[in-house]
Amino acid sequence: MQTQIITKTEDRVIRLKLQGLSRKEIAELTGRSTGTIQRHFQNVYVKLQIQNEIELYNWYAENILDINIRKMLQTEALCL
Repeated sequence: MQTQIITKTEDRVIRLKLQGLSRKEIAELTGRSTGTIQRHFQNVYVKLQIQNEIELYNWYAENILDINIRKMLQTEALCL
């Protein structure tokens, strides 16, 4: 699965971006420079073979949210 190739830092940066933070805000929050944050996004785009933030949102929805929803449904089914 593709998520295995994303580092913990890249995952955190992605999640912060998906929450609506700007790259500058992410840099301030993580104590990194905006250049470093930009580099994290470039690395993620290459690893996921995407071109922009819209594709990042779509990838996240298709890969992460879908997995989490399936896990939640499986857990609920076990509780029945």
